[in-house]
Amino acid sequence: MGDSQLGWFQDRRSAQRKNTALRVYLSGEQLTGRGTARDVSRNGVFVETELRETHLGTLLDLTFVLRKLEFIKLFRYSAVVVRCANGGLGLKFCWAPRLDRLTKQDSLH
Repeated sequence: MGDSQLGWFQDRRSAQRKNTALRVYLSGEQLTGRGTARDVSRNGVFVETELRETHLGTLLDLTFVLRKLEFIKLFRYSAVVVRCANGGLGLKFCWAPRLDRLTKQDSLH
């Protein structure tokens, strides 16, 4: 799905999004990488990343890293690639019952 179809994709989003900047590590069957999570919602996230080998439908494991003072928290989720755009990936969470914690956190690096 290219950027030309982005308008249609945005129209079907039903969950409130939070613009953020969270470090995230991505891993799949044959790839690993890291990026910055932006635009997080209960349903999905856009990750700015240099990963280019991903295809629509690819299942990825995500590890979000939250730092606050001297504490580091890791949040792990699974997601499917639903959009490949210049500079990143649109991902839909497979199951995320505690995602509110992530969307309520301050933008941490």
